[in-house]
Amino acid sequence: MFERSNGIIRRTLKTAGLMTTIGLLSFSQAAYADETTEIILVVDSSNSMWGQIDGISKMEIAKQTIDKFLPQIDAGTHVGAIAYGHRRKGDCSDIEVISTPVSGQTSDIATRINSLVPRGKTPITEALSEAVSIADAGKSTSVILVSDGVETCGGDPCAFAREMAAKQIDLKAHVIGFDIRAEQEKAQLACIASATGGLYLDAENASGLSEALETSIQASAQSEEPALQTVSLRAIRGADGPQIDPASFQVFDASSETLVAETQSGNVNLTAGSYRIIAETDEGTGSVQTVVTSGQEDASITVIIEAVAPDAKLDFDPQQPANSLFLVEWSGPADPDDYLDIIHADGRPLDEPRYQYISDEGQIEMRAPREPGQYQVRYMNAPRSAVLVSEALTVGAPLASLEAPDQVELSGQFNIVWQGPAGEGDYVGIFETGAAPTEYVGELWNTVAEGWNELSFTAPAELGVYELRYIKANDDSVLATTTFEVISPPGQLEAPSSAAARGSVEVYWTGEHFKGPDVITILPADAPDTLEGPEANSILFLGTPVTLPMPETRGAYEVRYLRINNGEVTLISRSPLSVN
Repeated sequence: MFERSNGIIRRTLKTAGLMTTIGLLSFSQAAYADETTEIILVVDSSNSMWGQIDGISKMEIAKQTIDKFLPQIDAGTHVGAIAYGHRRKGDCSDIEVISTPVSGQTSDIATRINSLVPRGKTPITEALSEAVSIADAGKSTSVILVSDGVETCGGDPCAFAREMAAKQIDLKAHVIGFDIRAEQEKAQLACIASATGGLYLDAENASGLSEALETSIQASAQSEEPALQTVSLRAIRGADGPQIDPASFQVFDASSETLVAETQSGNVNLTAGSYRIIAETDEGTGSVQTVVTSGQEDASITVIIEAVAPDAKLDFDPQQPANSLFLVEWSGPADPDDYLDIIHADGRPLDEPRYQYISDEGQIEMRAPREPGQYQVRYMNAPRSAVLVSEALTVGAPLASLEAPDQVELSGQFNIVWQGPAGEGDYVGIFETGAAPTEYVGELWNTVAEGWNELSFTAPAELGVYELRYIKANDDSVLATTTFEVISPPGQLEAPSSAAARGSVEVYWTGEHFKGPDVITILPADAPDTLEGPEANSILFLGTPVTLPMPETRGAYEVRYLRINNGEVTLISRSPLSVN
């Protein structure tokens, strides 16, 4: 949480054995930065921002909060903004520079942000890369990233942040995790801030987001290198127990896992950053992750030692096909936010996280990783940030497979090849990315039959990335998945159906450029494809739309997209038009 005292913003974090008070910069009501700094705001507009807090969507909360603070930034400060996921579903390239860093434009930026509509994915790595590309090398740049989730486009934002730091790029990333519950996801975002010398801040609701944004903007005004901070370390028995002595501590950089300090109970000097601290005592071991911020006063970090971890057990079939659902029977303390997860056998996290929060039934359905290999299933106890039990899982080849073209044309026909058990009622369907197992698009599904491994489909009528899934009918489980993209067919026209004689119309088109010139022309409906004659009003085009003059004579006409190649005229597309 945050507290204000004597003109100082203080942040108090309380997570899994940590209680640390961090003092930030003193601030002025008039402004938060100056002409020597620039701020680039990166706003998550992915589909998950439709989620609600206290009956209000997270997107609306973010808009209101940003609109409140942008005017408080010093008029001389250059402010820019980037948004992602607001224009297209399932498109990892949906990243837009709303404004490059300029001064005096915060009102325009707020207006643009207020128009965002959540739709797509979360390409954090590429959004950070875009922020670097528009940053002014002559200024001290701070990126403020507001996100309610982790990377979903295959990038590695932590690695990118470390690469920026290694290149000595003068850019700090302050990351606000908005309504994020899973510790794994928090760690994936915190490492971005840690690697660049920025802050990671949790915001659970509207007031938390307001406080986090205020703190981030304040921190952006500090251009000098952070000094060493003296931090007091201690270990205690239980959440409210006495201090345990002796205790030894190891301090690791949270981003690189590099050991930066070792000490007994007492003080340690640290620069600003994100750290993981392990405490060892005769009564047990504990760990915690925290952020040390420049300008803090009397900071102390307390690691809770649970002398005896509660018992937990996991029972499941240790041999599972790739990407299959399997049942895990569990027993354990069932503390709030306890969960089961799957990681690599060597401890590495999965690129595509697999976890489920504990329920009251004593059973949880988990999905095996997509790639065959050796893994482990763990019971994670949230209050202690501890693994209570871990069991090995061997993932084998999937039970089914699908082969499909990478791209198909809008509403076009295409064939796929499938392999699978061909159980009664099993089918292959087309799904929007992330849809529930049985929510296929329209009527776009086909039942499989043994001995016939090829199926024909009609592509969806909307552009985007879709999934083909092999669905097992008896339990609606997904045995195989592959993706394909629906693209525009070449040579599409969009023109009015009627126009006034001697007037003009705008014609939109999509297509490809070839060696010969392409033209858009208007011809009588019964005329051949030609550029000759008094009624053939044509225009060469390089962009869309084009403005096409209308004939003087009323009647039935067609707008035609023609391609001229080596003297031959080819019809690409046509659209009827009545001249009145």
